[in-house]
Amino acid sequence: MGHRHERPRRQWGGSGTTRRPDRGGADGWSPGSPWGVGTVSGVDDGLVDQLAATRTIEITTVGRRSGQPVRIEIWWFHFENRFIITGTPGRRGWLANLRAEPRMTVHALGQDLPAGARLLTDRAFRRRFFTQPNAEVGWYLSQSPLDELVDTAPMIEVLLPS
Repeated sequence: MGHRHERPRRQWGGSGTTRRPDRGGADGWSPGSPWGVGTVSGVDDGLVDQLAATRTIEITTVGRRSGQPVRIEIWWFHFENRFIITGTPGRRGWLANLRAEPRMTVHALGQDLPAGARLLTDRAFRRRFFTQPNAEVGWYLSQSPLDELVDTAPMIEVLLPS
């Protein structure tokens, strides 16, 4: 069995990509950005409630190597007025795609919602998320120790346009 050569990991920014989304203004986006300060600014409260009650969604990202749309099914959570996508520790194609191009489409409730992604690195927030009293979030704790989740689990905030 041959050994696959891995390309160097692309970092946020870089040639041909947008600026790293967790840099810039106080909300993480540069002035004039089309994305809201919070994940739900500008979105109808009724829609937010419906989206928050929806666990399984689909997202379309842009393949970091192919440049082609990549659509996957994934869980998301509404926590502290933010929409969060996470996973167990390890490499995730969806995260690599969003690091290269932080725009995506959220497919939920029969709608295609343009969105952005912001990498969540705040350890206190991540710990609060993984220790919340939610059975579905608790599943992650059955897969990996809390400290490993806090330190290494992929986690983004989904930013819906304002």
